[in-house]
Amino acid sequence: MIEVVLSVGTVDLLEKPTDWVWDGGRPSIDFVNTLRRKRIAPVDTIDGVEALHKWLITSGILKSSTDREPVVAAAIALRHSLDHLFEQRLEFEDISRINTWAALRPTEALTADLKIIDSVPTVSMKNALGFIAYDAMLIVKEGLLNRVRECGSHDCGLKFLDQSRGGNRQWCSMRRCGNRAKVSRHRASL
Repeated sequence: MIEVVLSVGTVDLLEKPTDWVWDGGRPSIDFVNTLRRKRIAPVDTIDGVEALHKWLITSGILKSSTDREPVVAAAIALRHSLDHLFEQRLEFEDISRINTWAALRPTEALTADLKIIDSVPTVSMKNALGFIAYDAMLIVKEGLLNRVRECGSHDCGLKFLDQSRGGNRQWCSMRRCGNRAKVSRHRASL
């Protein structure tokens, strides 16, 4: 089978702005990236409780759940605070919100056979959002905050954890934005 990639200008026709992307490198960054194309025409892929629930399940953070807690507004506020954290422009309200959510994360426990397990499985949307907030805190704890970057494409704005050896990654995805930039430079040189 031959896959044909069609593009018009810088818009990849095989990917809709409402599609979720998993190029962030960490769950908390992927969650921030649910607000797509924030530089040009923001598209919120979490537009209701069903979309939030589906994202949490698809991401693998929420294991299984039938609850549909009305936490969308709070989740959007958490996403906003995480975005501030990754851009290193936190306000007190952001710190408080991240700490409050992180306290709701599933915790670990040591078993008699010396294994570490989740003592509270991620079975609620609140647990899952707590896990996301805690993941962002781990980025800070692990000294990786300065490695969180924003895609260099003028129309993207997705964030990612730069894990390249030299710390000079430019694109959220070479397949998407990096390739478009290379094609654009090539066309300009013709």
